[in-house]
Amino acid sequence: MAHGGGRREDGRGFGAQSGADAPADADRRTGDPASASDVLAEFGMKGNTIPSWFKQTTKWFISGDVTRDDFVNALNDFKKRGLLNSGPSPKKIDTTIDSIEKLTNQQTANFGLNFDDHTTPVTVDNISAKLSKVKAIANNPQIQKVVSDSNLEFYLSADPVALMQEREKQWKENITKPVDFMNYVLTNKGTLIAQAIIDTDKDSDIPIKNILVTNSLGATVISTSLVSDYKQNDDNWWIKTKESGLHITSGSSEEYYGQNIGEISIPIYDSGNDFIGIISVQLNLEQIIKN
Repeated sequence: MAHGGGRREDGRGFGAQSGADAPADADRRTGDPASASDVLAEFGMKGNTIPSWFKQTTKWFISGDVTRDDFVNALNDFKKRGLLNSGPSPKKIDTTIDSIEKLTNQQTANFGLNFDDHTTPVTVDNISAKLSKVKAIANNPQIQKVVSDSNLEFYLSADPVALMQEREKQWKENITKPVDFMNYVLTNKGTLIAQAIIDTDKDSDIPIKNILVTNSLGATVISTSLVSDYKQNDDNWWIKTKESGLHITSGSSEEYYGQNIGEISIPIYDSGNDFIGIISVQLNLEQIIKN
């Protein structure tokens, strides 16, 4: 991580220059029962403006592992860079069958997931069952840890946008021979869990073909196949998911050209109800179409 605002090796601060726009009574030490939210509230930060990764930094301050001046300067730095106020989180959705029918503007039992020359015989029950599985994957603690770690890496970098662009460039240049960070995406604990889920789902009517997870900025952090892009935040599926809380589509993709693929995407929220990323699950519709 390039940014000097990270926790120092001695655990005593961020190494930033001194600042002073914090309330005097916010100088916490070990033993103070105040929560991270209590302390941040004294700095005027509440609700969705507090990402979970910064709450961990605040806990270091509470315990005395980070000095008051260093904490204040880190807080000011992140505010200036717009990292503590990224706008409203994606809305959560009701995933009951009735709500799914309303979301797809269907009042019948069948979804009209349109291909160029036909519609798929996918029922609301099919989609509801898969959506429940997608939510379970999104709530997996180990998958969430991989996503949260990626968020922290990006937020503590000197320039998250530049880091994203550099990795996107490297991803495309090394697509046939992945470099270290690409191998991490393809082999980290979250990806291994996702692959195991795919393996157990292979005999279902609509088996999962690929699982892709991004962090809150749209960087790929988990993927069970080598997708064509590292940066997902400019893709329609990612934008639509963040806007609406749910994106369901079907058709061919760049990775699976000519194949009948369905896709379900939803936001990921951590245990503190903070938006941390987006998950997209691609479904193999070939078998259900043949039947």
